[in-house]
Parts: sequence; structure tokens; C-alpha cells
Amino acid sequence: MKQKSNVIQFPTKNSQTNTTSSSHNEEVGQDSVPLSNSEHPINIYLSHKEKYGNVFLQVEMEDGSCWNVPVLKIADNRAKHYSDLMTTNDLSLYVHEMTVTLEDEEILIDWAEGNMDWKDVEGYAKQVRAPSSTDYQEGWLNGMKDIVSYENKDTAKT
Repeated sequence: MKQKSNVIQFPTKNSQTNTTSSSHNEEVGQDSVPLSNSEHPINIYLSHKEKYGNVFLQVEMEDGSCWNVPVLKIADNRAKHYSDLMTTNDLSLYVHEMTVTLEDEEILIDWAEGNMDWKDVEGYAKQVRAPSSTDYQEGWLNGMKDIVSYENKDTAKT
């Protein structure tokens, strides 16, 4: 990266230099765009970590337990998918997708529900409420009841 008076040249997909045809890059407008430090993808990413580091998607499970999943992990999953970061190394597109996801709760929740499995977040999720204890009085009053018969008393205990 070249740095001149707080302006950083950051390569993007469209600014990669083709040594065999530099005139082609100029014709289609593929010159790198100078970015200020605050606009630099790394600085934007770091500001996301600071702003959203303590923000969680809270999920209540069927057993009554409640879990906090970091929204940064969900946004990271979506951003990697849409930016194809693993093959292009285009950090600016990755950061853009992180921003879109973090700034729109509907997109974030929709992505988590429709594109991620529990195994994708399980290692990052923190349980904030244990499963509900069984209310035996409620079960006694409203639980399903049947009359059953066993040949042997001992069988009834298993």
C-alpha cells in the first residue's frame, strides 16, 4: 500500500493492475481510488468491532434456555459469502457486506435463520438462561394422562 499525506491507495477488485494492458485498465476506469484513513476498510472493520462487540442475537430455545450469539459472527458469515473473500482478498467488499448486515436487523436475523445452522454459531454462543425447570404441578394439572397396566410391578418402574 502506498501512503501519501493520510490518503491510502487500497487495491480493490477493479483496481488490480494488469501488467500486459495498463491502457485497458484506464479505458474501463479501473484506477485505484484514494481513501481517507476513516474510509479505509480495516478502520471501518475495527469500528464495527468496537460498536458491535457487545451486541448479540438472543435466541430462546424450545427448552426455555436462552443464548446470546455475537452479531459480528453472523455478519462475518454473510460478508464472507457475498464478498467471496477467500478467493479475491477484496476487503472493501467484505467490509461493505459486514456494514449492510450489521446496520439492518432484518437482514441479520434473516441470514441467521435462513443460511446458518446451530453448529455455525455454537462455539460462540453463550448461554444466558438455563433450561426451564419442570413445573410438576402444571404437569399434574394439565399434562396428558393415560391409564396403563403392567404384568409385573417391576416393569412399571422402567
